[in-house]
Amino acid sequence: QIQKEALKIMSHQDRIPYISFAGKYVYNFWTDEKNPRGLLRRTTYENYKTKKPKWQIVLDIDKLNAQEKKSWVFRGCRYYRPDSKTCLLFL
Repeated sequence: QIQKEALKIMSHQDRIPYISFAGKYVYNFWTDEKNPRGLLRRTTYENYKTKKPKWQIVLDIDKLNAQEKKSWVFRGCRYYRPDSKTCLLFL
């Protein structure tokens, strides 16, 4: 029962997106029922602070899996500093 309740809380649409900063953007990896493998997305910090941020999809893992007929899992990314215009994705 506790596991079911925890899963319900963790998959709720109203949860606060955890972000990381890179350059002029904030990034978030988001999963939900529609995107079980997840979306890497970004927005500006100012936009993030609004009630309904407008996210730009950087990478859709589910779509990538369908296109490549693979089973990729997002494991994170590292941004090249100082400008953060380039990153290395771990799949």
